[in-house]
Amino acid sequence: MLDINHYIDMAEALANEIASTPTVQTYKNLQQKIATDTHVQDLIRHFERAKEHHEESQRFGDYYPDKDKVRADLIQTKSALFENSDIKGFKKCEKEIQMILDDLSRAMEDVVDFESGKSGGCGSSCGCS
Repeated sequence: MLDINHYIDMAEALANEIASTPTVQTYKNLQQKIATDTHVQDLIRHFERAKEHHEESQRFGDYYPDKDKVRADLIQTKSALFENSDIKGFKKCEKEIQMILDDLSRAMEDVVDFESGKSGGCGSSCGCS
């Protein structure tokens, strides 16, 4: 019989090991710094307002007054936000962590080979074959 608790324990141990990596530690530190930095928070709020304004302008298309100005403001605020060194570092860590998780997912998928080329699948009506 499958002992799911054993696999949950193994998954938690792996998650804790990943959480202790320098990349995740840097990510958490930057996340905290971003949350408490008033300048970065102002950049985020300005970008969110510009994004909302742009989305509103998109609903009206070419008929929206100053649509080019709205788009330019969005580009400018996005650039200002993503050029911030803390945001850059945070995004870099985020990508690295996602790559680690993607690699782990692929590795587990490779190990649990369901031999999808065979017909019959699991025998239910789920459609797997």
